[in-house]
Amino acid sequence: MDPNLGRTYNQTSVCLVAAARGDGVTVGDDVTAQHYLDTGRLIPLFGLRIPSPEAYYLVRPLKAPDSDAFRLFRDWLIEEAREHPRWFSRFREA
Repeated sequence: MDPNLGRTYNQTSVCLVAAARGDGVTVGDDVTAQHYLDTGRLIPLFGLRIPSPEAYYLVRPLKAPDSDAFRLFRDWLIEEAREHPRWFSRFREA
């Protein structure tokens, strides 16, 4: 990316704050941007909503040992990921 083209942020929360401040536009999701949309600080461009498939990645160094702590965390994360679509459906209905 060419930094001479303008500011570039890599965290959604920072992007939303910058866009609400008037620094430009950003891409956001319903959950993270909801407050900004509800308060009118941001508005969707073109009324466009693009569905996105859910993707979760748990990454670690290739040669890291497969410890009990890692397996417990992995199993918890998988369960949370399975619950997320149900939570998100309830969020959208509210």
